[in-house]
Amino acid sequence: MKSFAPLSSKSISAFNFVLDFKMKLIGSSAYLMPIFNVDF
Repeated sequence: MKSFAPLSSKSISAFNFVLDFKMKLIGSSAYLMPIFNVDF
């Protein structure tokens, strides 16, 4: 796993970005739920 350190570092930061985006989407889904039926 250590040989993939630079790649995993980038993929982890991308994963964190996507996760943060999903958490914000889920957080705002409380307001959007009556309008959109979003299922994660």
